[in-house]
Amino acid sequence: MPRSIIDFVVDYYRHLRIISRNAALFLLGSFFINMLFSVFYLIFNLYLRELGFSESVIGRILSATAIGSMVAAIPAAILISKYTIKRMLLASTVVLAASFYLMVTLTSTVSIMAAAFLMGAFMSFSRVASAPLIMRNSTQKERTYVFSLNFANWMFAGIIGSFAGGYAQKWYSVTYGAGPGSYRFVLYCGIAICLLALIPYAMMKARPPAKEERKFVLDRRLLKEKGGLLFKLSFPFFLVGAGAGLIIPFLNLYFRDVFDMSTETIGTYYAIVQATMIIGVMAGPVLSKRFGMVRTLVVSELASIPFMLIMAFSGNTQLVVISFLCRGALMNMGQPIGTNFTMEMVSEDVHALANSFGMLAWTSSWAVSTQLGGWVIEGYGYTPSFIITICFYLASAALYYHYFANSELKEGHSYRIITPSGDGF
Repeated sequence: MPRSIIDFVVDYYRHLRIISRNAALFLLGSFFINMLFSVFYLIFNLYLRELGFSESVIGRILSATAIGSMVAAIPAAILISKYTIKRMLLASTVVLAASFYLMVTLTSTVSIMAAAFLMGAFMSFSRVASAPLIMRNSTQKERTYVFSLNFANWMFAGIIGSFAGGYAQKWYSVTYGAGPGSYRFVLYCGIAICLLALIPYAMMKARPPAKEERKFVLDRRLLKEKGGLLFKLSFPFFLVGAGAGLIIPFLNLYFRDVFDMSTETIGTYYAIVQATMIIGVMAGPVLSKRFGMVRTLVVSELASIPFMLIMAFSGNTQLVVISFLCRGALMNMGQPIGTNFTMEMVSEDVHALANSFGMLAWTSSWAVSTQLGGWVIEGYGYTPSFIITICFYLASAALYYHYFANSELKEGHSYRIITPSGDGF
């Protein structure tokens, strides 16, 4: 085994062995939640298509989920700064499962959109809670690794969920007949797995917010003092969300429509791409230690663009699948790094607010672009959506580098973040 790989494994082991019990239980609970989401992203669009919904209607339903997340992001940050995260996780898991059950069971567009809005709102609570929880239950030494492990945890759940979801749908179709029922069966299984998250969440030790966090009040003074920095941290992710919403939610339909793939095959490719994402995400902390968080994030985002061009214009199945895998690894490498960078750039009392601003930026643009993406794909095909997405990604990478290229100082073999003062720049 090459020495560099051994050093990589040893480095990870040394940092991850000191993860706190609360952080480990949170990661386990998140794994079960993420199993539900992996099944959702693979199966739900195909289920709606089986019910007869068009791409534009599917886009509106997905948009309702994003709008729910957007509306709840700031209230979630305020509640998390006042109460224990354990309580929020338990409540949001129950409502998340219930709302998803309604999405699968109901059949009218309006009722599905209402349930999707509710699901998005309570999904927001668990996602806003993740970064403050990691910050409260880790030290700076292992924190970047825990953020990456949290994101890799989502990918690992995606591998299992995508494989299991694709094969379960095929098994049900062969055994009981094809149709919406086969998709509904898989989605119900995802809900049951989601509820298992209640066990590790209940075992967590409730840790109240720090005194500084409890003082948090969202007022004009705070926005004036921190608004500039929060905008610069969030706006590049607004652009990424705007681009991603145009095409990412529709990739399963892209493989089915353009390459005539079965649900089982799509599930296999979705599982494999999650594995490549894990490699990218796990490499992120090592690369960011060597090159800095900002440069690692920007370069990985730019490197994904050639593969998106191949997906936009190539009709070669093998080449497109390889590009799909590489794009997923590169584009997602920077996400936990970006979250960690945001948390390090702001003071403890605004951790939840900063995380919710990032979510708000992403979901607000995603909410609009998923609707537009469905309309563009239905009217003009998939290529225009890929091209517009690439433009958004280029703008995001350029802005992030412009804002933060000088925010890290190299010290020896690693980088130290230069925390801003005042209004953030």
